[in-house]
Amino acid sequence: MRYLFRSLCVLTALYFIPANVSAGEICKRVCIYGFEAFCARAHTYQANVTRAVDHVVLYIEKGPDGALSIASNVKSIGVEYPTKIVGFTELKDLDTVFINLDGSFKQQAEVDSSILERFHETVKIYVTPDVLNADGSSDFDFRGVAKIHVLDPSGTVDAENLGGDPPPPVWVSKIAGCCFKGRPPSAARELADRLEKVELQERDTRVLSLVVDSAAEDVLKSSRQVSKRLLRTDPVEMTDEKLEGILEASRGSTLIVLGHVQDEHYVVEAADGTRAYSVQIQKLRTKARERNVQLIDLGCRTGRVFDEHLASVGIAEKFLAADAAKRIEAAFSHSKNLKEFLTNLSDEKFSVIADKDAFDVDTTVTAGIYTRAPEGSDVRVGELGVTNYARSWVKSTVAWLRESLGLGQRE
Repeated sequence: MRYLFRSLCVLTALYFIPANVSAGEICKRVCIYGFEAFCARAHTYQANVTRAVDHVVLYIEKGPDGALSIASNVKSIGVEYPTKIVGFTELKDLDTVFINLDGSFKQQAEVDSSILERFHETVKIYVTPDVLNADGSSDFDFRGVAKIHVLDPSGTVDAENLGGDPPPPVWVSKIAGCCFKGRPPSAARELADRLEKVELQERDTRVLSLVVDSAAEDVLKSSRQVSKRLLRTDPVEMTDEKLEGILEASRGSTLIVLGHVQDEHYVVEAADGTRAYSVQIQKLRTKARERNVQLIDLGCRTGRVFDEHLASVGIAEKFLAADAAKRIEAAFSHSKNLKEFLTNLSDEKFSVIADKDAFDVDTTVTAGIYTRAPEGSDVRVGELGVTNYARSWVKSTVAWLRESLGLGQRE
């Protein structure tokens, strides 16, 4: 029976893959021996057969050896079943898949390279969760595809292309609202449920600004409520000892820190551009955790190299310290739990995207603030951390921040 199945399939190495690659099969019959379960799972996605480039559907799962098994709805002339590709461990990109689905596809791509772009824009792709890594990336290059569908056991999750620098892209899915997202996509529902259970409850709150920025200072000092909570500390005069004292005095309470981020540190630059103080972000969060401080730190990425990178990808508007101050106020003013807080912190202009493993128990919630470059990739322009997030938060924080920066009252 094994040889019967194999005789019914087209046995060939993929175009563009050297002849010495591991054995694989391109099958245009009912199935391949040993892949019957895969064929059964893929059957649903092969229903509407086609030879049109812009109507292709792909079902992709990872085999035990790491090779991808790919089923399509593309049925070539003179065969009975749609094309399936299995067993090629070297198969790593969508273009190679495309030219092997049907002989006419390869011919079209040789005549007009824009066919491949059209394919990327229109193909519908369904993948099992194991096709993506824990950080939302994939060993398979889906570059040029805007969206894929992840077949989670609890239902299909739509994943969008965050872009990549360098590519290939990272895939994320919405946790809540328009612009609070997480990775890997299959974790979105679990994250949403977990964050919704973290309520905001009463606790003292103070604000520490590590920014030397007149606009941010004006935002903070102009608010009667925030100014009462603002620690009277000159950022340029900050030292490790002073920061230790602030954390020690904040035991059992909430401390909000605003800062500028360079090389994974919060940095303070003097008026002449010299670095007056810096603290490693992870070190700050660890010290807060040790002292039972509920730390909310929000930072804006800065620096000459970073500014040059933004300019190179066409981003003119940075995430500024004043933006950070306003967003924290607005998020707290309209939030009852951590999910709402992170959702309200984001919008169409700046997305909040949780890092991989960000919501493990007893860790800091970490996320990036992203904005989209003109060519479509998202660029990380800010950092967010919530340490000791599983503990109760403060209603008093909501109350004073609600009135703090003049951005409106909660209805």
